[in-house]
Amino acid sequence: MLAVFVLMAMPQDALGQSRWTAAPEVRRGGHQDIMADVRSASADLTVVNMWATWCAPCIEEFPNFVRLAREDADRGLRVVFVSLDMPEDETLVAEFLKGQGWYARAYLKTGKDNEFINAFSTSWSGALPATFVYDASGALVDQWESGPVSYEELARRVRDRYVE
Repeated sequence: MLAVFVLMAMPQDALGQSRWTAAPEVRRGGHQDIMADVRSASADLTVVNMWATWCAPCIEEFPNFVRLAREDADRGLRVVFVSLDMPEDETLVAEFLKGQGWYARAYLKTGKDNEFINAFSTSWSGALPATFVYDASGALVDQWESGPVSYEELARRVRDRYVE
């Protein structure tokens, strides 16, 4: 009984995840898996950020997405990270996410590159980083690629999309 109490008393972060989680949840997924997750979310806005551990601009902007996710979680924002690293780099991806303080679900891309790219946007060149913003119905409302994006620019672009 005591163990149950201790588990229930663990502190939670702004995303509702235990701060003492051993490792982030990294799922392998293709565009269908990720978009099904986006469409099933009970979020007012979902930001999908495509990144990789070898992408310097991705690494530079990553903390901005984590910060915004924490600050705007109560406003209905959800951030989904999708790593375009190779499948054999799953441990590296998980360690990077952990180092950034990200313990919510993230994805490691699977599937054919062109099919994956075009599923998110036919105007996406495939360059990283790339960001896609979806409304509550799962409709794409904004996108941009290359970077890094500053926290101020990211916050402005996302916060301009809230329905108040």
